[in-house]
Amino acid sequence: MVKIRDRENARTLVLSVDQNGFLSFPLLKQYFPGAIGLVYFGEDGEEEIGVSFDETMTKLLPPADGWNKLFYVVRDSVSSHPPTPATQELTKMNASDFFNYLFYFMEGNTRICVTVPEKDLAMTASHCVPNDKKNGDSLTIFDQMGKPYEVKIVFRNKEVDLVLLQPVEKEFDIEPLEFGSCEVGKPYFALGYLMDEDNGQQFVKSPSVVTGSIMTTVVRKNCVYGNSGGSKGFSGGPVISVDYPRHLIGIAMGGRGLPKSWPTNDFLIRALSFCGETPRLKILPAISAKAVSTTNVKEKGIKRSGTDGDMKEDNE
Repeated sequence: MVKIRDRENARTLVLSVDQNGFLSFPLLKQYFPGAIGLVYFGEDGEEEIGVSFDETMTKLLPPADGWNKLFYVVRDSVSSHPPTPATQELTKMNASDFFNYLFYFMEGNTRICVTVPEKDLAMTASHCVPNDKKNGDSLTIFDQMGKPYEVKIVFRNKEVDLVLLQPVEKEFDIEPLEFGSCEVGKPYFALGYLMDEDNGQQFVKSPSVVTGSIMTTVVRKNCVYGNSGGSKGFSGGPVISVDYPRHLIGIAMGGRGLPKSWPTNDFLIRALSFCGETPRLKILPAISAKAVSTTNVKEKGIKRSGTDGDMKEDNE
């Protein structure tokens, strides 16, 4: 088995080798489109060493000391895969224009994502918030300029893995987003803070972007799944429509392999046999979160029930 990381989105997969210990190059390209090879770091931790091919250029040969290390995907500066219409549109509109809707609070040295779609409403995943925080408790969150806002928790519930926040003294300095729907096939981009899944450290302090499209209807805990995968550090961040870029379509809730309850067709059987983790991004539809805000907070003031312990297995 070969553990491979994509540095563009921090997604890590484990691929199988053949009986001779060779890694199929077509298999690598299947799971990492545009890949032209692999590299790994030498003993000094700085020198990148390329993995050799066989004479047919269809298989990658194991290094002298084997595959027992982390490898990184190498892509050409000009990808052999043309950009999709969604990617082209994303490039035109510039995802960084939407970084101001990604706020954060600090847990030690780690930035925890908070989505701010309205001047008086913020949202994040319940599993991201300390367990001792309850309704009425305060947090300090920050915008991308480091401007602090004191907010209070007005709703927290483990079943939907959702926390709603409202500013205490001043409204958020943003232009409100609209709430869009999560139809299958809809392209999106998600914002968050990439983390190294091995040591839990964030790569950078600035936001990162992953792109994908919705691939399921609601399948579990009121969520849908997208095919972008998701690094630790994206939970609580905004998921925004590419076709309608002022539409917030969801809140990222985690990213892992496919749910065991999914039907295993031929493609999934092949994929799961090769991969230790099949990419997906779990998304709570924004319309659902908005309904919770409108119905439970403004009308009923429903309080948090239970604990968040059983969410840890499903969320990152």
